[in-house]
Amino acid sequence: MAISKQTYNINKHVCQLSPRTEGKDLFYVPHGINETEFYPIDDNHTEYNEMQNFKAELLGDHIDAEMIFTFNSRNIRRKMVSDAMLAYRVFCDSLPKEEAEKCLFMLHTDPVDPNGTDLPAVARALCKKYKVGFSASKINSRQLNYFYNLSDCGINTSSAEGFGLSCMETIMSGTPVIVNTTGGLQDQCGFLKDGKLIKETDYSADWPSNSDGRYKEHGEWAFPTFPQFNLQGSPQTPYIYDGRANVTDIAKQMMRVYKLGKEERQRRGIAGREWAINTGFTAKAMCKYFETAVDTCFETWTPRQKFDLINTNRPTPDYPDGILFNKIEEGETI
Repeated sequence: MAISKQTYNINKHVCQLSPRTEGKDLFYVPHGINETEFYPIDDNHTEYNEMQNFKAELLGDHIDAEMIFTFNSRNIRRKMVSDAMLAYRVFCDSLPKEEAEKCLFMLHTDPVDPNGTDLPAVARALCKKYKVGFSASKINSRQLNYFYNLSDCGINTSSAEGFGLSCMETIMSGTPVIVNTTGGLQDQCGFLKDGKLIKETDYSADWPSNSDGRYKEHGEWAFPTFPQFNLQGSPQTPYIYDGRANVTDIAKQMMRVYKLGKEERQRRGIAGREWAINTGFTAKAMCKYFETAVDTCFETWTPRQKFDLINTNRPTPDYPDGILFNKIEEGETI
């Protein structure tokens, strides 16, 4: 079972020694969010006053903020939290002083993590003139929904993201998102190919991801960035592709969201929630897909015959390398 369309494609092309059969032992089963736990709250909602109390306690001295960007994820390197903070700085620098003073970047994460960085130190160095807040205490699902609702736009510009649960929670809460076009995050943008939603079967060994921006038409709730690719690695994992969003691109999308105005942001956020429910990103749909996959696997599974191991040497498959770069044409210059 693949949580993203890209993982589905990877399984199809990497499992060469034991090929997968689509619809038999290979299924696309994306994460699902309970739409009764994450939902929009307007000023007529019964929980509005409770949410306002939560907002006042959470924001403290920043309660007067009129434009709030939020981040909810771990403080680890690939989440690119510092990059998002630097983009926020560039965004605020691009606004008149009186408007920048009304903006806030609110992060629900561990402020300091050895797998990430010292975010308050980054904020003091880069955003000393601008509002940055941290929410480090654990909160329940109801409060988390309040967090997404007080947000004008969520940010998840991670690299190498498998799915991005907090991003889909934000969408389900009726809030637009800025996302990096990588992994399962791109599935949440609603990218279209010839006017139709890109399917898991549209990806191939030659085109494993829309990170290259081949298709740019997408849902109006999403504000994607298209990453620049490089290689990371370690002795245990010699190389792995890493697609990092450009800080300027993130800042430009922040400006786009800002200039929409509150009413239009809310409209787009609601459109994103409706799309997510209708497309099957709900907990109920996930359970249905999961049951179908498991039932089908058991119904079609054939036990292997017993065998003796004589030689465990196996041929090395010729895996596709997934390179998205185009060849340099003769005479082409930068």
